[in-house]
Amino acid sequence: MNFDQQSNKDLEFDVVCELLSTFCKSQKAKANAMRLSFFDGPDQLEKEFELLTEIQTIHNDDRLSFPHPNAEDIDTALNILRIENGVLILSELVKVYSLCQGTKLLIDFARNQKENYPVIYKACEHITGIKDVLKIITEVLDTKKLDIKDDATPRLLAIRRKMKANKSEINKNFEKALRRCKQDELLGDSEESYLENRRLLAVLSQYKKRVPGKIYGVSAKGTYTYIEPQESVFLNKEQEQLRMDESNEIFMILEQVTLNLRSEKNHLKAFQRLLIRFDLLSAKVLFAKTYNGIRPSLNKAKRMHWNNAIHPLLYLQNQTQNVDTIGQEMELNEEGRFLVISGPNAGGKSITLKTAGLLQMMFQCGLFLSMDENSSCTWFNQIFSDIGDNQSIENQLSTYSYRLNRMNFFLENANAETLLLLDEFGSGSDPELGGAIAEVFYMELYEKTITIVE
Repeated sequence: MNFDQQSNKDLEFDVVCELLSTFCKSQKAKANAMRLSFFDGPDQLEKEFELLTEIQTIHNDDRLSFPHPNAEDIDTALNILRIENGVLILSELVKVYSLCQGTKLLIDFARNQKENYPVIYKACEHITGIKDVLKIITEVLDTKKLDIKDDATPRLLAIRRKMKANKSEINKNFEKALRRCKQDELLGDSEESYLENRRLLAVLSQYKKRVPGKIYGVSAKGTYTYIEPQESVFLNKEQEQLRMDESNEIFMILEQVTLNLRSEKNHLKAFQRLLIRFDLLSAKVLFAKTYNGIRPSLNKAKRMHWNNAIHPLLYLQNQTQNVDTIGQEMELNEEGRFLVISGPNAGGKSITLKTAGLLQMMFQCGLFLSMDENSSCTWFNQIFSDIGDNQSIENQLSTYSYRLNRMNFFLENANAETLLLLDEFGSGSDPELGGAIAEVFYMELYEKTITIVE
């Protein structure tokens, strides 16, 4: 497969990819959308369209909702699992859990709808181990709070109970001190502050000696002094120690979970690949809805017939301006391999040429096309184009010099499996000389049995 980057730019396929990426949820799927390329062949393309057609059918069915979970990026977690003594932090464990939950949603849907949507089921049936991985995680993770469960271990449960009782005692003592200081009018307008996990009294600085406790600082202008009430000092120290004990116990829990997940890393990789793939598939279907994209049939022979083919980017632009977009009818086959588009300046020749090239590129990358459903496409191994003014100051190339270099590239690389799109080749020089050179090139290209739209 030859995915020509200049043609990608000429035909604005990169713009299509950028729009497609906005319908993806995960960064990895967005990245894949931005670098779409041709499938390896028509058989692989047909399989992609079978899958997309089932997803599109589900999206059009009000009774069903196709799962489109975010494929969380768990690369950091996978890297930690590869390190012998690595330990997952809580946020990474939550990402792994989210990925597993999304995978389970998709797998459950595929199994429940196996009879109606066998292609989706087949794309998911290789996934195993999801229940085992979720069991490892949910034994310790509170899936609502996304925190380690209180009863993940007996020791953690005991620590958190002590912390709760201690916190209650701290608050009770603080409220007493707060009421006392308010009664004596020793506090500022804000009355209290919070620093280093401690509630502090905001005492007017001139009265600070009247409030027993530990001073933690003063306000920027020195108006207030922040004091920890004496009754809270010991309890806060005890609470701090309990927090350290809790942190240590959580580390040990995460260490064990990491150890248990280490043997499941291949499953986790498979889960991530599956969700990224279906994220992009769903994005393709959602994107196609914006330009009324359909799946055309695929001809094995070099024969294509497009009815009401519309440039999707032009259609989307016209939609914002409430302007109709006129479709084109195009036909190419083995007996008619050259399609010559003629007409006056500003008559739409270039947009027709770009429509042909862009839709063919989209088709070979597995995107639905904006045309009537009775249309048919064929397969090309290569799509090359020479459209617009590509003169280069950097390389000191004039428009015509660029075109000569480009044509040389076509002669060296194009073959019977190539679709070539040319926009007024021979222009940019003396009409007689340009016409003569163009005639020679076209004869050579015709001998190579290349399909051309010009």
